[in-house]
Amino acid sequence: MDGENNTNLKVEPQQETDDTLLKRYRRRKILLFLRSLILPAILIIVVAAIIAFIYVNQEKLNRDTVRRITTVGSSSYTAIGGAADLGHDRTVRLAPFLEGVIAVSTSEVRYETVDGDSGFSLEGVFSVPGVSVSGGYCLAFDIGGRTLLTADKNGKLASAEVSGEIVSASISPTGRVAVVSSVTGYRSEVSVYDKNLKLIYRWQTPEHYVTSAVVSEDGGLLAAATVYIKNDGLCSAVKLFSLDAEGVIAQSSDYEGLCMSLWPVQNGFGMLFDNAVAMIDTSAEEKTYHPFGAPLAEFDFDGDGGIALLLSPQESAERFRLLRISKKGEAETMSVANDDVTDVAAYGEHTALLRAGSVYLYGKDLKLEKILTPTKLEPHSVLIIDGLRLLLRTDNELLAY
Repeated sequence: MDGENNTNLKVEPQQETDDTLLKRYRRRKILLFLRSLILPAILIIVVAAIIAFIYVNQEKLNRDTVRRITTVGSSSYTAIGGAADLGHDRTVRLAPFLEGVIAVSTSEVRYETVDGDSGFSLEGVFSVPGVSVSGGYCLAFDIGGRTLLTADKNGKLASAEVSGEIVSASISPTGRVAVVSSVTGYRSEVSVYDKNLKLIYRWQTPEHYVTSAVVSEDGGLLAAATVYIKNDGLCSAVKLFSLDAEGVIAQSSDYEGLCMSLWPVQNGFGMLFDNAVAMIDTSAEEKTYHPFGAPLAEFDFDGDGGIALLLSPQESAERFRLLRISKKGEAETMSVANDDVTDVAAYGEHTALLRAGSVYLYGKDLKLEKILTPTKLEPHSVLIIDGLRLLLRTDNELLAY
């Protein structure tokens, strides 16, 4: 008995030691497993935090890392000659034209290249100046009046008086002019002229109000935007005409809202509404449609079928949203959350925003390329002209950089 008891006493401590070691081994294995999970978890949290930081500060990071951030004083800008004498007046209408800028005032039309090598000055009477530019042609017109004037790089082509008061007017890449006017006996009249202002087509309607009209890129079709009341709401539709035949050849679907402007695009037309932008083909079938979801603040055409739109969301953290529509109907959008934006300009693939006194220049895919922060200048609007020259308007000057 005593021998057996002695044997048991020797075995129990060994069993206790084995159990303890086993527990310690298991505990160590669990801790190692937990540590293997903790490190990836920490990395995931860090990466998520970095991504969140970049998302929230994307515009700032983009701005801070842009290669060409330029602070420029007034001496770095150049007055561009004849048009500069008119450009500081906010009533003067400006547009990029060829290698410079066209300016239409109440009494004249001036064109000047940036280098000052060429330009012209033409007399005209425009109580409320309007301007349209396409390709190598320019149209000056009197909103509410009757005067039209066409020009190319060499100067005046023609001037004429229309039969009614001008509502809107545009010139196409082929030099054909579409004019919407108000005449006695009709709700609207749409007339088409060649570049020498010879009448080639006219549509008079006692039924429809027309807000805008434009000729296609090839010069063969006329598009006219009609507006009317439907189901107690404002609606618009675009009618298409062949300039070689009488009557409507096609009509778009009804769109809610007011059609503010038309412009020719590749194999069709663009339509700007107060709440959306759309594009149709030459059969009036819809190709693209982009609702805004926010009030339209500013817009500008890029001279090649595209458009830049500045939206102002009312119930959002965004201060502004930039929407860029290419001539093919492709859309790009960018949030502008921090700054006040007072103007937008488009030219080719580039868009410029006047933000809190600085000019932000964006390229393809709305990638930031340059920031200009002028000193001793208070610009109120910006243009982009040929060669990516930026044109700033102040209350006293018109300056190019």
